[in-house]
Amino acid sequence: MDINEMIEQVDEVNKTNQFDEIKSKLDLYLNSQEYKEKKQQKRIIEKARKDFVNKFNVKYIKVMPVDNYIIECLQRKESFCYMLERDEFIGQLGSIRGSYATSKFGLHKSKDKTEPDYVKKFGDNANEAYKNIIQSILDLLYAAKKNDYNMLQQNKLAPMFKSKIYFIYYPNKSIPINDKEEIIFFLKRLGYNNLNERNFFLIKKLLLRCKEILAPNISNWEFMNFLYSNYGYRTEIDDLKEIKKNIDKKIEQIKLVNISLLKDLPKKTTTNHSQNLPDYELAQKKRTAVGMCGEDLVLRYEKENNKKFKNKIENVSNINCGYDILSFDDNGNEKHIEVKTSVNGNIDNINFYLTANEYKRLETDDSYYIYYVCVIKNKHKTIYSIQKKQMASITKEPVIYQIKAKGLYDENT
Repeated sequence: MDINEMIEQVDEVNKTNQFDEIKSKLDLYLNSQEYKEKKQQKRIIEKARKDFVNKFNVKYIKVMPVDNYIIECLQRKESFCYMLERDEFIGQLGSIRGSYATSKFGLHKSKDKTEPDYVKKFGDNANEAYKNIIQSILDLLYAAKKNDYNMLQQNKLAPMFKSKIYFIYYPNKSIPINDKEEIIFFLKRLGYNNLNERNFFLIKKLLLRCKEILAPNISNWEFMNFLYSNYGYRTEIDDLKEIKKNIDKKIEQIKLVNISLLKDLPKKTTTNHSQNLPDYELAQKKRTAVGMCGEDLVLRYEKENNKKFKNKIENVSNINCGYDILSFDDNGNEKHIEVKTSVNGNIDNINFYLTANEYKRLETDDSYYIYYVCVIKNKHKTIYSIQKKQMASITKEPVIYQIKAKGLYDENT
């Protein structure tokens, strides 16, 4: 199914159970103190956005002096680029920090230089480059108005920069998330695990369509805040990118090791209950992004190493069946693979969590495997295969409990 079909069928997907998790999280978020505080900021931020659009209208952009465009070492705080990236309020409408200013804006003047640096695809000198950058901004706004997604994609401006401009001028047409990896990350939480679309703006459109179904009564900016709050903040996703660089390397560099072949399994340890216990809910939130990278790695590994059943191997983590990857052995027997991912690279101290559903599956499913993905930064990664029978020699400790209670409240007390 291509992305246009996905966009058209979002309302049909909503009738299944695919969106159930995010719906329950959204209900909680909309009743949280965090949401109330964000809502109080909404009017001020929206006014700042409108003021920006009025100041940098199309007529003005056509004749805008270069000094009103560039940041120039953070000195020009009223400039187009400074306000989009760093203004107290506009800056909250989707981050575009984290890359070199010249490559991001096409033109930038450093403190120690008399002339601005520029990206050569825009011209052979700074004046020509600036002229073409301005034309690209005008072309972008025209394409946004016409909903021309191919024209938006082909525009020469940096993807993050043009995504921010797109939202600022047309806030009802986009979710203010300006990094493609982040958009894909959130779409995976909605069950879209196999996105191969290259057009960033169509991917953004898919997320917007999901939002229109899930949360039609809140703004796109509020929906962005919900996603970051519940599935990972930008700093966590930035950390993930370093891990993803390693995970995206060639499959041939990955080795699968049966854990029974290791010399020593992790030894049973006693728990010191006097120590402060971690916040498991917060820890789970931080593990989500890393875990999804591990799932992607295992999915690719299994497909690469089982050509016969490649088209049947799939990520099923979104349907709550107690494992993440449905795969097959050489004889066509199913393998139900639960993926756990670690970035500490320490096989002598395996440590991961199983949900109640995963543990129940482990106890009853003879086709159950745990693939423990161990990533060592800038070096290598290994997938350790743990079968059901090997779990007996590994310590399992309950850390989360479900509490059910009835009749605790008496209106007469």
